[in-house]
Amino acid sequence: MFQRLLLAVLLLMVGCGKVAQDISSQSNKSIFKVATFSFQFSTQDDHEWAMLVSSKNVTPVFSYFQGLEFDRGFEKIGWVHADVEMSQVASKNVPVVLNYDLKKNIVTSSRYQQGMISFQKVSTNNYRTVTEFRKVRPKFDYYSFAHFMSNNTYAFLLIEQVPTASIEITPHRHLVSAVYLKHLKQESYNKETVIPLSVFYSIIPTAAVTPTLNVMPKNTMKAFHPSRPAFSFNSSLFDALLATVTLAYHGDQYDTLDYVKSKESGVFSDQMKRELNGAVVTYFKSKIKEDVLASPNALEATP
Repeated sequence: MFQRLLLAVLLLMVGCGKVAQDISSQSNKSIFKVATFSFQFSTQDDHEWAMLVSSKNVTPVFSYFQGLEFDRGFEKIGWVHADVEMSQVASKNVPVVLNYDLKKNIVTSSRYQQGMISFQKVSTNNYRTVTEFRKVRPKFDYYSFAHFMSNNTYAFLLIEQVPTASIEITPHRHLVSAVYLKHLKQESYNKETVIPLSVFYSIIPTAAVTPTLNVMPKNTMKAFHPSRPAFSFNSSLFDALLATVTLAYHGDQYDTLDYVKSKESGVFSDQMKRELNGAVVTYFKSKIKEDVLASPNALEATP
């Protein structure tokens, strides 16, 4: 009797352990995540983002979130539209934000495929928008976030994983993302031919992005729908940066440096050329080191 009872207990423990393991495995595969993106701007900057804090206007702002699967393309994850109005409360400009879904219903929280935009005052002239998306499945190869007021006022961010904390769209991240999105489209999202995003960050340094650099060229799409935003650019800067990264990845250091040197000042300023040259040299040094460490002789020499 005791032996039968002991056997039953052991079977129950094994069964519970298997169920717990199965549940854990399922949760790791299907767990939803929260993605949060922030964008900071100043009223002292010369662009349309300052309209968001105009006391005379109700200004719309949008966010669009997509996932990219190699060899297939993009899939919508979420969207949100918010109206921002600065109302006079206690002699201070206080932002009033109303969020809407695609049916123009007011929403008060983010949910599946529905984002939520909040508005924050950072300092006297500096403000920040924060967009949150809930129930995001971590199943894509890349994630693309677009934050925009109109077809010509926008900011991009492309990342490889759902961020574990709020991530800021800086001018540098926006530039790299815009150039990389162009690259992905040219390669038809082919996994075998796409250059890793990390290479673009290695070649295009942060210091190359100056306040006067035009990282937001005019959108050439004839029709623009905020619910399904599409962007296309004729930018000599984007084209030259993409060519520089492609040469560095598939070619050699000297050809890449010669290309950078050959670009006219209207495309690459002297400062841009200096920053790119330094980044290219550093990239090839690290590439040589990786090749040496990966060679069979290096492995044999390892004690």
